[in-house]
Amino acid sequence: MRRAALHLLATLAALPAWAAAPLQISQVTDRAPDLAVFLSGSSVPAAPAGGAAPRITAALGEVGLPVKSAGAWDRAQGLSLVVAMDVSKSLGTAGVQAFRSSVLGVLPQLPPRSQVALLAIGADVRTLRGFGPAAGLGDAELAGLGADAAETALYEGMLAAQELAARAAAALPLRRAVLLLTDGQDDSRKGFGREEALHKAAEGGAPVFALVLVPARVPPQQREDIKALAQIARASGGDLVQSTAADLGRSLQGLLDEAQQAQLVTLDCKACPRDGVARMLQLGVQYSDVTLQDMRSVRLAAAPVEPAAPTASASASTPRPARGDGWLPRLRVRLAALAPWHWLVLAAAVAAAAWLMRRRTAVAPPPEPAPGVAPDTGEGQDDVVIIAPEPDGGERRTITLDIDGQGRRQVHVGQKELLLGRAGASDVATGGDAEASARHAALYLQRGTLMLRDLGSSNGTYLNGTRLVRPEPVQDRDVIRIGRTELRVYLAA
Repeated sequence: MRRAALHLLATLAALPAWAAAPLQISQVTDRAPDLAVFLSGSSVPAAPAGGAAPRITAALGEVGLPVKSAGAWDRAQGLSLVVAMDVSKSLGTAGVQAFRSSVLGVLPQLPPRSQVALLAIGADVRTLRGFGPAAGLGDAELAGLGADAAETALYEGMLAAQELAARAAAALPLRRAVLLLTDGQDDSRKGFGREEALHKAAEGGAPVFALVLVPARVPPQQREDIKALAQIARASGGDLVQSTAADLGRSLQGLLDEAQQAQLVTLDCKACPRDGVARMLQLGVQYSDVTLQDMRSVRLAAAPVEPAAPTASASASTPRPARGDGWLPRLRVRLAALAPWHWLVLAAAVAAAAWLMRRRTAVAPPPEPAPGVAPDTGEGQDDVVIIAPEPDGGERRTITLDIDGQGRRQVHVGQKELLLGRAGASDVATGGDAEASARHAALYLQRGTLMLRDLGSSNGTYLNGTRLVRPEPVQDRDVIRIGRTELRVYLAA
């Protein structure tokens, strides 16, 4: 054991810094027939003299994807950057002015091909400037900004900025990022929460680089707000930096340098299923005795179409364009044009659908147990064994799951995933839980550790009340929630 540990330490010490650090996908962009995958940090290390080159593997769901190329992103290609600036009272006039000065001093120094869009975050999210050359950024776009917003819709602004960055037109630089300038506070009453922002961060649309303005002594509540924001930024493949007003320009320059330092892996995606279903993209880099892995949920449309780049003359008074407000006015116009008898027909149709749903629920037969699951009869047996798929080599262990409404079950877990979800498509079924996906989540062993990952489910997978954004280790007595069903894990059989 000691010799193996020393060998591993020696291997890690001999690797470049990137190879010893976690692998993290920060952006996935569909460029049919290819898939562009950005990794945070520097490029894959070159092989040492006489050594083998690192091996990169990728798969989307069950489909293996050949690697066409891999290397450091050429920062001369520029950056498609969405700057989202906090303009709320909590930041103060001096804070807003400090951010304005830093933006005007640093952003024009981006590579010439870079394109920058500006959003203002207050009680609402406003567009100050559509995508335009970074070198052309001037004070006119920021004129009139003051710390006058009573509320801060921080998470709404972050979501809008990520969506705008991810939908940047194909003609703009491929590397996308969000620069969030804030004090970390969100006091909006609209309901956009940290959990929603954290879930969005796991989709790999665009990493968030947050620059937080702090006083010399940070109040306890602001410290907690910053911790939550840092979790979201780093889950997205970005980062968070705290700075005083005196160091704001230098901190901003450091964050932008980090945003441009990335590894681009181009995957051949001709065989990718394009049906709009979320699937897990898995990427691994094997270097010597160390394998680094990460995964992101990816949903490929039948025909990826990117919108034209917004012009720099976008109106400063148009609220939340990044959230797709183009369809809402059209919908309002169409609803206003409906005649009274249209509304009567619509109301009758809704009432009929509701009656049918109630009737279907009333007469629906009880759900059948999943294949290989013996029902809990309650006749003196606390545990019933589920026959799970045999692991494809390696170790195997038996654990106990206490499932809502079903009692305790023993399951065998190995390197091959044990599927959790609705009956019929899973190894461990949740019965008739309509909020659970057919293939909702999976348990598996990784180097002796029980791991849980979401399989792109509609409603997410929760571990001890926290929604998963990447695979997480499961400890004894942890609680997994899929849909409305909770499963408590006992590592001892």
